[in-house]
Amino acid sequence: MQDQTRRDDNPLWYDYVLPDEKPARWLLALASLFSLLVAAARAFGWIYGLPANLRRMTARVSDMWRRSRAR
Repeated sequence: MQDQTRRDDNPLWYDYVLPDEKPARWLLALASLFSLLVAAARAFGWIYGLPANLRRMTARVSDMWRRSRAR
């Protein structure tokens, strides 16, 4: 009877009836694999862009050096 009253008072009664279960191991493994793949893709993108970034930085520094010497 108390359970029925709880259902009538609270529209979200089903959230309280079912116990919280841990995710299955395969789901945790899949989430971990996805996380590793995303991290690897970001690392690859950073490494792939590194030469262009270094070239841009050296060009900026050499340009600043030339301007300071021209004064």
